[in-house]
Amino acid sequence: VMLMREKYALNKNTKKLHIVGKCRFTSKEKKDDNMIYFLTEDDAIAYGKRYMANCKLCFGNRDFERWLNYEKS
Repeated sequence: VMLMREKYALNKNTKKLHIVGKCRFTSKEKKDDNMIYFLTEDDAIAYGKRYMANCKLCFGNRDFERWLNYEKS
């Protein structure tokens, strides 16, 4: 099984931006036909423009991890 290089996925149906592997909607092992994959968050935002929202699970986890790292330093 090859791991994907893409780090962000935009769901075509819900217009939600996910971080690959951060929630149950995306997997690092296989691609989903309903997703468009991107290497960077900026590429995904440029593609989706204003018509998208961040997944609360993925981006909530990311913000919490950043807060933990900030508190440790």
